[in-house]
Amino acid sequence: MSKVDAIQIVIITSFVALCLRLACGPGAWRRLVEFWLDVPRRRPLRDCMIVFFAVVGIDALETKNDDRITKALGYDLSGFVNSLEGDAVAVIQRFLGWPWLTPLLAFAYVVGFIGLLVGLAHAYDRRGDQRRLVLVTYSYAVNFLAVLPFYLFFPVKEPWAHPGSNVLPLTDLHLGPWVMELIRPMSGIDNCFPSYHVSLTTSLVLVARDGKNDALSRFATIVGTLVIASTVILGFHWVIDAVLGYAFGFVVFRLGQRFAARFPAAPDSPCVVPPLQRAGIDG
Repeated sequence: MSKVDAIQIVIITSFVALCLRLACGPGAWRRLVEFWLDVPRRRPLRDCMIVFFAVVGIDALETKNDDRITKALGYDLSGFVNSLEGDAVAVIQRFLGWPWLTPLLAFAYVVGFIGLLVGLAHAYDRRGDQRRLVLVTYSYAVNFLAVLPFYLFFPVKEPWAHPGSNVLPLTDLHLGPWVMELIRPMSGIDNCFPSYHVSLTTSLVLVARDGKNDALSRFATIVGTLVIASTVILGFHWVIDAVLGYAFGFVVFRLGQRFAARFPAAPDSPCVVPPLQRAGIDG
């Protein structure tokens, strides 16, 4: 890692730490440590964390063997996807690939994505909203299971890595290779169709906004918008990846509503799905 890369990481980390300090107050770090130490004793959140690390493990295993799987398949669908949408990503980059915007989008892609997931789980646990906590966990696991077959059997390279796409790796150009080094252990170059970033982010934003218009839902919308925009602008995903990812995320959210309806919500939370007796199905 070069000195420039190290300086960029220090500046971004310091800025994020300052924002957290201003937003959460002087006791933020102590409360965060206490929260994680208390996780093993709190069943809903503990189960959420178990699912989280299980998905991370499966993802890491798939990524590690991705090259071997792709070589065994013997085909690459990147050219087909490129022929469908042409230079759409390159055109978007020409309009929005600003050097000052790249660091913000890179932070959203790497940190904001995970922060949105963990942050919502933390918030709903503190509120005692088991229904939404379960819905966040469901969205995380089911979105991953939905995209995994595509990553295994429909290899599509990220736009910047496909020759002739005219798409630029903006993180390398404006920040440095350290961004790629952060994400590669969990994201293969040909695992972009559809976008898991977009599918999960869509589900999480819908969870946060469902029947809510508070600070948390607005914050989730802002972070989610940056994450989704980053997938295409940075050159990590084709437009069709983002569109299909949105469709997956919406469907998973709707299915998750019914699954989570059996769990108790916070006192001020509306029912995610009306009880059966309201629908006249209780006989």
